[in-house]
Amino acid sequence: MSSVSSEDENYLYDLLIDDSSDEDEEQEAQEELLLILSHCTGRGSRKRLGTETVAFVRDRIEWNEHVAALQQEGKGSFRRLYRMEYESFVKLCALLEPHLRVNAEMSDIRTKKGPITTEIALHCLLRWLAGGSYLDIRLSAGISKSSFYRCLHSAMDTISTIPNIATFSFPPDENQIVQLAGDFRDISGTAGILNGCVGVMDGFLLQTSTPSVLESNGNVKAYFSGHYQCYGVNVQGICDSKCRFLFLAAAAPGGTNDIVAFRRCRLQEMINTLPLGRYVVGDNAYVCSEHLLTPFSGNEKFEARKDAYNFYISQLRIRIEMAFGMMTNRFRILKSPISIAMSSIGKLLLTIGKLHNYCIDERLAMTPDAAAPRTQQVPPNNIDVEVLDEDDPNDYRYLPSDVTVVDVEGISMMRDLLVEKIAAAGLRRPGRRDVQLC
Repeated sequence: MSSVSSEDENYLYDLLIDDSSDEDEEQEAQEELLLILSHCTGRGSRKRLGTETVAFVRDRIEWNEHVAALQQEGKGSFRRLYRMEYESFVKLCALLEPHLRVNAEMSDIRTKKGPITTEIALHCLLRWLAGGSYLDIRLSAGISKSSFYRCLHSAMDTISTIPNIATFSFPPDENQIVQLAGDFRDISGTAGILNGCVGVMDGFLLQTSTPSVLESNGNVKAYFSGHYQCYGVNVQGICDSKCRFLFLAAAAPGGTNDIVAFRRCRLQEMINTLPLGRYVVGDNAYVCSEHLLTPFSGNEKFEARKDAYNFYISQLRIRIEMAFGMMTNRFRILKSPISIAMSSIGKLLLTIGKLHNYCIDERLAMTPDAAAPRTQQVPPNNIDVEVLDEDDPNDYRYLPSDVTVVDVEGISMMRDLLVEKIAAAGLRRPGRRDVQLC
């Protein structure tokens, strides 16, 4: 620790008590004060060489050489590392550049190294979201721990707020409603009977470390999921037929069930604004209504015509399970408890959701003839490997936020009408054609 002379000490005291109203003098005084404080603290972690202290700064990653090496490794190396193709990465950097650009001259003065470029900041964010450790990521990038977290939060602040990166849009406008309903109709397998669906919804548990008493407003227990025996946040989401999120929000503490979280995030109000004949499909954790259709449960689900209805809306609803599975597998930070301030959970979730949408948009743009992800009849949480095309073909699980079934069945004329139409068309659940409709 460097000592301060009595002259500096007296001058520091004068600066602290000075009440000068001249702005130029005040700014100059503040700059001198910072210099003295910097001298007092030794500028944090430094190496001492004789009587001189020298800050240790790593060499920045040579981005072009890094990319060239990945491309030499073979096709897919860049995508596996950054969860998107190189062309999509470059495009994303161009969108973020005006917001993340730093002063190269000042960076050279402070560190004698190159600036932390947008590519380096995005490298840190994507590798961290993919499940990497900050220790390895910052070493490979050639930046300090504080610079690493500054890169993370700057990138998340930008991605979560700027409108030109895969913005969510729910409730949709009139044109979007027509497009969404048409896309779901095309994959429903009902010859146009299910032509009013504009989204499918569900919840998942975003695991977190134990929140502090202050972060939880004194109710740490509210964040504990008794079913999964871990802490977390209840996330509610709606997606389209291509598994892109229309709505995604950290709705409530992890111990909250879906129906309460659904109401707390005002999603119910949004869904109720949909035009007559348009609806969202959810599971039995929600109460059925005219604009939110759910499957039949209890003894009703054994009736043939209601069983057929359950099957065909499940062909739509599975898209949200696929979306959560794809997102969790792409950004593997979601597979284990996240150690981040509760105040930053919303920002993190928006960033992940928008990047998820961005990756799907880019894939569709590169392969315009690509169909919607293929639906298979698989148990919940088992996602089609060919749909996701990610690294681990055996690990696509996420944690549904609520595994309970509501006691209130709900009443919906729309649901009853669809049951009748499906029955009249002679549609059955595959494998049960020997069951007579009643």
